[in-house]
Amino acid sequence: MTLEENVKWNEPELAEAIKQFERLLKNTPDKPEHVITFTGFLRTLLRVKTKNVTVPAAEMTAILKNEKPQIFRVLKKQSESTPYLNYLININMDYYVAQKKLSLVKKLISY
Repeated sequence: MTLEENVKWNEPELAEAIKQFERLLKNTPDKPEHVITFTGFLRTLLRVKTKNVTVPAAEMTAILKNEKPQIFRVLKKQSESTPYLNYLININMDYYVAQKKLSLVKKLISY
């Protein structure tokens, strides 16, 4: 994807979701009892409406898998009975690719 550097799309709902994700990663301990926090966040993330950008749910899940492995393991177990979670958890994406793509999305939106 090649885009001009000065292109900025107004995606306030997505920008807020990314900020929330970053706060959760920073402030939430990697302990199984905090899985409900991320389950709720992922459910909300999938409801985000965008006009120009695909919601980077796969990227965020890959980052979560790497940065919060205990929480991710519990999410994986829970995903067996939750279709939206099962879909997200089973997407394989490299951590560094996910970080790069999320950074690109942040540059493209009014973040």
